[in-house]
Amino acid sequence: SDQVTRGLCPLKEKCQNVFYFFVVAVVLLPSVMATATFGVSKYLTIMRSVSEQDKDVALMLVQVLAPLVAMLPVPPIFANILDNSCVFPGDGDCELYNHRAMTQDFYFGLIILIQVIIVFETLIFLRSKNFKLYG
Repeated sequence: SDQVTRGLCPLKEKCQNVFYFFVVAVVLLPSVMATATFGVSKYLTIMRSVSEQDKDVALMLVQVLAPLVAMLPVPPIFANILDNSCVFPGDGDCELYNHRAMTQDFYFGLIILIQVIIVFETLIFLRSKNFKLYG
């Protein structure tokens, strides 16, 4: 509707689907993925599978390059989201944003990112079945 009402959005209306989507997309999926990919198991796998002289370099690459490569595309992506949601451009900056379009673009990008990570995690799982970690 086109009316504004005071108070919280009732969960029994349109907001209920958004709330469940938020819980799944922003809380549950990243939590499940973080426990497998970014947890202690990553370091244990490196310590067991890399030769003794290369362990320092392997740990350094994981600690330095992985976050760096993960963070490089973030500023252009957020700049694109902000630019696309601008309704009234000002002198060098935006005076008015379409918050609904910004939210939809952000969550769409988040869903795409999570799906790409799930695809890569699945490929790693399928390709590592024959990997002999302990022997």
